[in-house]
Parts: sequence; structure tokens; C-alpha cells
Amino acid sequence: MNNVFYLSSTPSIDTAVLLTTVSAALWEWAGGRGGLRGGPSANVHFARHFALLEQRDSTPEGVKNLIAALYEGNWLATPQAIVRAARHFEAAAQVCTRRRVMEACSKHLHPRTICARADNASGADSLPTRVRVALPARIDLFGGWLDTPPITLDTVAGVLNAAVLIDGERPLACSVSRSPIPGYSIGLEDGSMMTLSEHEVWQRHDKPAMQGALVCACLVACGFVTRDRAGDKRDDVKNASGGLEIRLESLLAHGSGLGSSSILAAACILALWEMSGEERDDERLVHVVLYVEQLLTTGGGWQDQVGGVYPGLKLARFCPERQTVIVQPITVSPSLEHAINDRLVIVYTGQPRLAKNLLQEVVRSWLTREGDKCAALREMSGEVKRAEEWINSDALPLSHIAQYYSIKKRLATGCEPEGVTRIIEALSTVSSTCWLVGAGGGGYLCVALREEYGSEQAQLAIDRAGLANLRVQRVQLCHETVNVERQID
Repeated sequence: MNNVFYLSSTPSIDTAVLLTTVSAALWEWAGGRGGLRGGPSANVHFARHFALLEQRDSTPEGVKNLIAALYEGNWLATPQAIVRAARHFEAAAQVCTRRRVMEACSKHLHPRTICARADNASGADSLPTRVRVALPARIDLFGGWLDTPPITLDTVAGVLNAAVLIDGERPLACSVSRSPIPGYSIGLEDGSMMTLSEHEVWQRHDKPAMQGALVCACLVACGFVTRDRAGDKRDDVKNASGGLEIRLESLLAHGSGLGSSSILAAACILALWEMSGEERDDERLVHVVLYVEQLLTTGGGWQDQVGGVYPGLKLARFCPERQTVIVQPITVSPSLEHAINDRLVIVYTGQPRLAKNLLQEVVRSWLTREGDKCAALREMSGEVKRAEEWINSDALPLSHIAQYYSIKKRLATGCEPEGVTRIIEALSTVSSTCWLVGAGGGGYLCVALREEYGSEQAQLAIDRAGLANLRVQRVQLCHETVNVERQID
């Protein structure tokens, strides 16, 4: 066990590799018995040591304690116990990865706490009383997995994607307004409101399954709610003189694969900045959203917010030296823009994607250096490096996009469910290629139509296949991504 002490001088990504390898070894030892590999990982016997992994200096001690905990209990006695232990080691690896990402993002966080209440805010009279921020969706063209931590931290690669309007609309938005009701009133999907105190916001901000968690994480990342101020369990709503009402709006189906949650977070952060007089900074915004993803413990990457915030086509990379995402705009010729606007459509498959399961599989394969999956990621990286020259050829690189989607399917089991294959077959007479956007597994299918066909013919092909409940929607490249409406009383 003393061998774990060498970790004190190595990056935390090595710690994640070690912990994931231990998890994989335990899973193999269980012999496929004892339950699913993914599952709960909050047993205090292991979880009490996770806090040590959140600090670089105490990581070696945390690893040592986890290994010791494995032998102190009866965790090796049955396949069920072994699988449960494996889950905790994988969760510990995720803690290490999150810490490294948050360290990279921390320089982009505002050093001071923003006061959200109008009566305490500096220059409150000149600040808006209501703000609505609307953003486009994003479609990934190349490199969709390469923004995912820890992959993006461990390889030099990029992602090429596009900001798009759906049926001429920016489909994702956030409205924030000042309210006489103390606390934070968060709109729910059924149209009702939920009012939370600072303590309640803090309690929800790292629990993605709870209602309002995304907004709560944005409030924490922007400094509206801090650990110190939220520490008092008394109902501080009653002591506040005013609050904020926050509503997220989406015209997209749940689990879209079009970057909805990250782009909604970006819209929420932009609206909160507007309400508090903060200047817009797109580079900073991308990293604050990435920080939000880590607070939520969902393990998301950076390409969604890049796609929704930066206009048009762009090639984005994570720069290890600067610990920053760098975005390179790509000039689009009139003929290529015409091809995108006229030939690309999307269809919601009716199956929400299960991104978390796909994400766990790919990250697990990367950290355990599984040969086939790592080779696929390297191949994907190579495709991205050639993407810009393909785009500069003034034509949609459809054969290369098809190759990109083929790599996606090799990376994640179940990336293309049978129901999606049926839709692709129905569209085969009018399409050049189709691909599931995002991680796959469901959500929206992007369709590149043949030159002689339009969205009407695509809808007709779907109807004829007995899929009349599915609707074809138009896509348009978006060059002015952020739309802000302000109201000052």
C-alpha cells in the first residue's frame, strides 16, 4: 500500500487512471455478477475519503485511505460487495478529474461575491429589472467526444461545431427579473415556481437530479450564493428584502443532444451578469459553464457552450499550456452557407439520449487505456485536424461526417438504437448522410439532404414509413448568437 505515495508528485489525471484501473480490476474479479457496474457510490465507508481527493496536497492520503477501506470491511467477500466497491473507486476517479477541471476554470471565476439583491447592489438604479437572454443550439460536425474531461486534458485535440437556429428561432433562453418575493424563485417545467433560500440553493447545486439544480449551480458559480452565506440553516428567505425570479426556456425536446443544458447554463449566467452589471466575456463564459458542469457532478465538457455562444462555424481546442479553451472562427463561403441552410434538417427521434451512461463508458475506456476505444479517439482527433481544410473546400464534407459518426458508434455501445436506424432507413431515399448529434443514443438526428430534395420531401419520406409523429425542422447557421432583451424601470 505504500506505493500510492508516489502520486504526490504526479498530476491528478494519473490518480484518476489508477483509481479507474482498480475499479476495473474489481469488476473483472466479480466475474459479471453482483449487479450493474454503474450505480450508487455514497457509502460512508468510502465516500468519507472523497474530500481528501478534492485537494491536490491531500490526494495521496485519500488514495491510501480508499485502499485501506477496501480491506477493512467485507468488500471482497461477495460479488455484490466487490461491485459496490468498484463503483466507489470509479466515483473517486471522477472526483479527481472534476478537481483538475475546476482548477483550470478557477481563474475565470469572478474574485468577488456578486450581490443579487437590488437594494444592496452598487448602482442598482441603473441595472435592469428584467433580462432575457436567448441563444442558438449547436450541431457537432467533428470531434464531439474530444472536449470531455479527462480526454480533453490528456490529448491535444479539438471540436468543430456550428451555432444554429432551429426553424429560424434561438431555441434556448433564460429570463431573470427582480422580485418582491425574497429568495430565488426558480421556474419549473410544469410552469410553477419554487422559491429557495440561499441555504436551499447551496443544498441543491451539486445534485443534478433535483429540480432547479442547474440554476442553483449557476447562482453558486456566479457568486450569488456562497458556502459562507449559505451555511446558516435558518430560513434566510424571510430575512431578505427582495429576490430574483429565474426561468429557463427551451423549444427543444428533453435529451436533445443539441447542447441544451450547457447552453441554458450559458444563458442563465449571461442573464445574471446583466442583472448585476457584469460585462460579457465569451471566453470567461465558456469556462464558468464548464465549472457549473463540475459543480453538478455531471462531467460535461466545453463544446456545447462554445457552439451556442460563438457564432457560425468554429474550431475549438483546449490549450494545456494556458489551461484555456481557444476558439478559432471559420470563415464560411456563401456557397457553403447556402448548402448548410438548405440541406441540413433535424428530426427528433422520440428517444431521449442517455448521455450519462454513454459518457461513463467512453471515459472508463479512456482511463483504462482500452485499445480499441483509444484508437477510435485518436482517429477522431485526426479527422478534426483536417476538418478546416474540408470546410474551406466550399462543400459539406459529408463522407467525413459519416466517418465521424461511424467512430461515435464504435466508441459507445448503443449509440444508435434500433428505432433510430429505422428513421435513417426511412430517410435513405432523400438523404446523403445522417448522424445523431451529441453523444448519441437518442435525441435529434441531423440529416444532410441530397441537393434535389428539401425538408418537405424529408417529411414525406418519414410519413410514408409510418413515422408521422416525427417532425422535420429546418436548420440555419447563426452569426449573431446572443440576443439580449433588457428592461429598466
